[in-house]
Amino acid sequence: MDSNNRLVAAINVSIIVTAVLLGVVCVKKYLLTYITTTATKPAALAPIAVGTNISIPNVVWSRSRKTMIVALHEGCRFCTESAPFYKRLIAKANANKNLQLIAVLPQDPINAGLYLDSLGVAFSDIKYLELRKIGVRSTPTLLLLDDHGVITAFWVGALSVDQENEVLRRIEEIA
Repeated sequence: MDSNNRLVAAINVSIIVTAVLLGVVCVKKYLLTYITTTATKPAALAPIAVGTNISIPNVVWSRSRKTMIVALHEGCRFCTESAPFYKRLIAKANANKNLQLIAVLPQDPINAGLYLDSLGVAFSDIKYLELRKIGVRSTPTLLLLDDHGVITAFWVGALSVDQENEVLRRIEEIA
């Protein structure tokens, strides 16, 4: 019986040690990771708002009275579905000397070019940068900016026919 008691005691001790070690591992892996990541998480990006000034490398806002940014992403279903509108938008913008139209995509130039080609849209000016750097959280997003890079109007998501017409009307009004 004495050896049975020793065996039961040894098993109980090993179970307790295993439970303590497992607890330590869980605390280190989950609790401390959660505390560290929440403490060092960067501040949330400010949402797009009229009056916000944005910066895009190699864009000279004063080159025209207004600039329209069209933020797209290759995997965006609504961007792809909006291709016919972008064709109309490009035609209107190209006829307006007081507006520069810029497509902004986060993909590398080769993939972005292939994507735009697949849509059949030909933006004359394309920039490649992370969209969050200009406050864009979802695509498609259209930003209308003044000659200082300040947002004067914006549209997010797939546009209704009325919204598309509003965008095109705003381009016509820029004289």
